[in-house]
This record gives sequence, structure tokens and C-alpha cells, in this order.
Amino acid sequence: MMISLRYKAAILIALTEIALLGLLLLTNLYQTRRDLEEELTVLAASTAELVAASATEPLLSYDLAQLQNLLNGVVNKHRVRYVAVTDRRGRLLAEAGDQDGPEATVRAERSIAVAGGVFGQIRLEVSRAATEAALAETTRSNSMIAALEILLVALISLTLGWLLTRNLLTLAKGAERLGRGDLGTRVQVASRDEAGMLAACFNDMAAQIERTVSELAQSQRRFRDLAENTSDWLWEVDLEGRCTYSSKKVEALLGYTPEQLIGTRVFDLMVPLDAKRLEMLFRLVRQERKPFYGLEYRAPRKQGGTAILEANGVPIVDETGRHVGYRGVTRDVTRRKEDESRMVYLAEHDPLTGLLSRQKFLEVLDDEIKLSARSGLPVTVLFIDLDDFKLINDTHGHVAGDALLRVIAEIMLRQVGPGNYLARLGGDEFGVLLRGEGSENGETLSRQLLSALEAAPLSIGDADVRVSAGIGVCSHPQCGDSAETLLAHADAAMSHAKSLGHNRHHVYQPSDRDLDGMRQTVNWQVLIHEALENDWISLDFQPIVCVSHETGKRYFEALARLQDRAGETIPAARFIDTAEYTGQVVEIDKRVFAQVLKILAEPQYGDCVIAMNLSGRSLGTPGFCEYFQEQARASGVRPERLLFEVTETAAVTEMAKAESFIATMKKEGYRFSLDDFGVGFSSFSYLKHLPVDQIKIDGSFIRHLDSNREDQIFVRAMVQVARELGLETVAEFVETQAALELLCDMGVDFVQGDHVARPGPTLTTPTVELGRRGPAAAKLGRAAGRGGGRSP
Repeated sequence: MMISLRYKAAILIALTEIALLGLLLLTNLYQTRRDLEEELTVLAASTAELVAASATEPLLSYDLAQLQNLLNGVVNKHRVRYVAVTDRRGRLLAEAGDQDGPEATVRAERSIAVAGGVFGQIRLEVSRAATEAALAETTRSNSMIAALEILLVALISLTLGWLLTRNLLTLAKGAERLGRGDLGTRVQVASRDEAGMLAACFNDMAAQIERTVSELAQSQRRFRDLAENTSDWLWEVDLEGRCTYSSKKVEALLGYTPEQLIGTRVFDLMVPLDAKRLEMLFRLVRQERKPFYGLEYRAPRKQGGTAILEANGVPIVDETGRHVGYRGVTRDVTRRKEDESRMVYLAEHDPLTGLLSRQKFLEVLDDEIKLSARSGLPVTVLFIDLDDFKLINDTHGHVAGDALLRVIAEIMLRQVGPGNYLARLGGDEFGVLLRGEGSENGETLSRQLLSALEAAPLSIGDADVRVSAGIGVCSHPQCGDSAETLLAHADAAMSHAKSLGHNRHHVYQPSDRDLDGMRQTVNWQVLIHEALENDWISLDFQPIVCVSHETGKRYFEALARLQDRAGETIPAARFIDTAEYTGQVVEIDKRVFAQVLKILAEPQYGDCVIAMNLSGRSLGTPGFCEYFQEQARASGVRPERLLFEVTETAAVTEMAKAESFIATMKKEGYRFSLDDFGVGFSSFSYLKHLPVDQIKIDGSFIRHLDSNREDQIFVRAMVQVARELGLETVAEFVETQAALELLCDMGVDFVQGDHVARPGPTLTTPTVELGRRGPAAAKLGRAAGRGGGRSP
């Protein structure tokens, strides 16, 4: 039962008044009683004194009758209830009154003395009845006054309480209506006191609540309209990844209703491989309360098929600041990924014939050469040029020529067979890559191709067409160690074959190399000279990402580029062999070093470390070490922000000078990496002689890591040896997610490759999803890199 505030106030005041009046009454009664007692005591004493004086004469004359008359006259006067006279020996001579009455008395005694002698004693008792009656009367009168006062105070309190609480009651009723959802509630209080101020504040608060609720409702409608009409899926999850909210767009994306997803772990909607990766990543960002952007994963559709989705999310915190989950948006990027795949396909394939493009052919050839260096199996290249095909184009037109090229490509493709590669190198030129086969097999295939082309019943319209070709054959390792060199030698062999007549083939011989090599070297030497003269040496930068620990720095590999007169950018792989041969590589290293120092000196790159490659020629050049040190000191760049990569070949060629150079530079604080590690037969032995800080595992071990068990064994062994020696490990040519995850599991420290981030002209860090891959990736949102200067 609720008691009104006014009654509570009246009761409290009344109780307070009762307590105070009771205390006052008790105090008054106590004081009155004491005063009456004193008065009665004085009365008893004075009466005894008077009786003693009056009894002297009868006592001396021993007139007991007179004495008795005296005492009888005293009784009932002056409130005396009993009086007695005794002689000096205490014998009772006379008495009057009732000694054993019920009422209380006050006693007094006096001696009867004459001339210093005591002849008797007076004993007297005075009744208290009158005193008690007076005290009772006082109590009754005071109580009546107190009761009247309490009643008056109660009435005043109730009146005052009503005056004070009537406005509060109005406010209470208004608050009750507001709480029930009547947002238009306002209270009317006309007083200008505090109650009026409170009412005004209440009305302001009610108006603000009405506006806030209206805005919130509008915001909710806006969010609902946005959520239901956007093409993206909006969601919220708790810290365990369980869905707590889902927009209806998930039904269009995956086929599930929002109700079906509530309480479901979002990782259960992904393909297993992606679910494992993203769950690990989710735990990492959850610990740091960080947002995530651009996370891609594959999710099976309920109705069949697989969607590729991209998710962005930000942390959710409650009103206490506690992290309770994530909210974000997921969009369908399946079409974009398919378009990207098509673009990659178009970039890697010839649009006319569907064969590999020249650039892709060179990349595959480069990979096979590196694999061959490790496995010992040969690699053979065929360079095919159709005879007089320009005459066919001029006679029948380019449309007919293109149609004929497609038919020729199909004929050659059937002869090449599975496991090998056929590419259109340009115009009427084709290339064949035979894996694990020598020049003898290349000759055999050349004869088969020439025979197939010669026997093919080709025609354009009604006209029969005879097609022949010249084929050059070149094998690794006899003819070269790079894709460009091998293809150039095959081209030279093809030219020799055509010089012998139509439908001929020729295997590249050392005697051919002199002429071809000289021609190629002179051309590149002139181009490099022009680039150095006109300052056409530029740099691209490729991040290398740390997957083992948080470094607090960003690392990049500086990649040298050369521009020709037409403005085409040429990667280092195409000109570096000539630069090494001619000695121009020393000047290139200086130009690269100067550009690296200039970039590192800029304030916005204060957290960057850049690595560059050093050639064997530079290591063996007198004064090169001192030049580097002077340039670095002049720039103000700290040594620990530079890392130099030295290839095994360069280090072995100039082993003593390399050891001296590395030792001198390490004293200054510079760091070194042994590049292309694992390609040579004595890779591990070099670690005993070269005081490097890091090894960079050659890309030939990485490119097919996810499908080649031998590569996995070799990489795991290299990582273990490096760890035991206290060296960092870097894996290059990381081009797939599967390879990235394997490397993380193996404990590799850094990864580099197009899957992580492609090279670019600026120091650009990869996005979070590229940086946070794999179970060992503790802090991957930061670009990291150590690497060398010229490999693309």
C-alpha cells in the first residue's frame, strides 16, 4: 500500500512534535516534583521546630494533658499526619495522628532543649497527598495542552503537505503517462516556485524525449530501408562469431532467411579452408578490438554453387565500453572475381588462339629453369616461325590469316601434348616448352610439328594453302640460365634453320651463341648506357610481410626498372645479365642506392626499411664499401633501415671480397640477406662463411609449394636450419593462399609475392586481408619487406 508523501510528512512532523513535547513534559514534571518535595521538607522541618518550641513548657511542667492537647491541635494542620513527644530516655509521653496511614509522608525530628539541656524529642510526619494531587493536576493540564498542540501541528502539516505535494502529484501522473508511451504528455503547474521550475524541466525533458524517439524511429526506418534495399548483407555477431542480427539480403546472397542465421556461427557458412583462416583472423582482431576490411571468403549457396564474398566489420561496444561483438557489411564479389580471373586469363593468353602469351610463357619458362637447376632435369624450348606467312596475309587478308593461325595452333597443340606448354609469341611466332626433356626430344617434336603442318589439308576459301615453318631448339642448362636468354638462343637457332630453307629445324650450338650473344649484348649495352645517361633507372617497391611477429616497421624490396626510348618499362631480369657482363651493374647499384637513401630520408617513411640487391661486381669493386658508407652518412639514414641482398652466385664468385664487405658493413649496423638460397648445391655451407642476418628461400621452392611434397620438405629443412642459426627466413614468389598458409605453418618469418602485394612505384602497404593470412600471422596488417633491387 502506497502512503502519500503529504501523509508521510504530517506523520513525521507529528511524531517529532510528540517526542519533543513528551520530553518537555517529562522535564517539567520532574522539576515540579522536586520543587514540591523541597517545599514539603521545609514545611516538615519548620512545623517540627514550632512544635518543639511550643512543647517546652508542658514538658518541663510534665503536664501531659496540655502536651496531648498541643499535639492534637497540630495534627491535621500543616498537613501533619502524625506527631509524637518522647522524654530524654525515649519514652513516649504523648502522640497524635495515624502513624500507619496508606499515604507517603516526609519525616522531621527536633530536640526539646532548655539552657543547653535536652529534655525530650519531637518526631513529626507530614503527608505527601497534597503534593501528589498537585503534581497530578499539573500533569493533566500539560497533557491537554500538548494534545491540542499536536493536533494543531498535524493539521498544519497536512495542509502544508497538500500545498507542497499537489504539484508533485501532477508531475507523477504526467511521468506515468510518459512512461506508458504518451510522448505528448505535458504538465500544467502555474506556481513560480521550485515546483514550477520542476514542471518546466519536465516539459522540456518530455519534448526532448519525444524528439529523440521520433529521430530514433526515423533512423530505424532509414536503416531498415537501407538494409532491405541495399545489395549488401548487413550483419552483427557476438565475440564468438554467432550471428545476432542479419538483414534480409542474406537470402539473396546465400539462400538463408535471417531467422535461420540467428545464433549460427558465421564460420559455419564458409568453405572449410576459408573458415579456418577467418576464424583465426577473427580471434586476432577480437583481442585487439580492431576493425577489419576487405576479407574475402567463399560460401556455399543453399541452392547450390559457391559465392565469393567480401566482409568489412567494426567493433561493437556497449554503454559501459565493453567489447561485445562486431557489426559490418558483406557484399557479393563473385562477378568481380570472375571478371578479374578473365582479365588475368586475357593477360596470360593470346586472345586469338587461346595459347599462352609471350609474357606468361617467359614466366613459366623462368620457373621451369629454376626447378631444373634443383632437380637436374633439362628444359627444352622450341621457337617456331611460320614461313612466308606475311604473304598469306597480304594475299587473303588478315581475317583469313587469323583464322588460319587458329587452325595451325590447334594442329601444334595436338602434337605438343599434355604436360608441356605452347605459346603464341607474337605474329606468326610460336614457342614450345618441353618439361624434363632434352634437345633430342626437342628435335623429335620439331620433326613431328613440321610434318603435321606440311600434311595438314589447309585452305582459305577455295584455295589450298601449304604451310611450313622454321624451328629453333635450345635446352637448359646448355644454352642459358634465364628465360630471356634461352628464348633468344632458340630464336637464333630458328633464324639459322630458316637460313637453311623451308620446313627446317636447328638445335642451338655454342658456335651460334657467339654471334647471337654478341648481338644481344651490344643492344642491351647501348640501352643501359642511354638509361644511365638520361637517368632512366627507376624503382618499384614490393612489400614483404612479416608473418611471425610484430615488427613495428614496414619493409620493402627495391626493384630496379629501366625505361627505353619508347618509354617502355623493362624489368631487371631482361638486362641485368648484360649489365653484369659489361660492368654497368656497378653504376646501376649506385643509382639504386641513391634513390633508396632519398626515399628513406623522407619523414613519412620513417618506419620503413628498404632492401636492395648487390651484384658480385659491386662487391669486388675497390672503394665501393667506403662509397656506400659516405653516401649513407650524408643522407642521415640510419644503417638499420637498409638491408643488402647478396646472391649465392655473387658471394661465391667473390667470396673473400664478399666476406670482407659484409663484415665491414655489419660493423656499421647494416644487415644482409643471402638471396636465392637453396638453388646452389652448397647453399648451407655458405652460411658458415657469410655472416648474413637472413636467408631468402628461392622462389623455385615456393611457386609450387602447395602441390609439391619435395618442395615442402626442402623449405621446412631450410627454415629449421635458419632458426637454429638465429637467422630470419624470407619466402619469395608466394602466389597462392595455400602456399601462404603452408609457409606460416612452417614458421617462415617473412613472405613476399604477388598474392601478398604486387610491386608498385610507391611504398604502399598491403590491405589487412592480405597481411593477416595463416595461423602464424600474429600481426599482419603491416607491410614488411626485405629484398633486393632488381628481380621483378
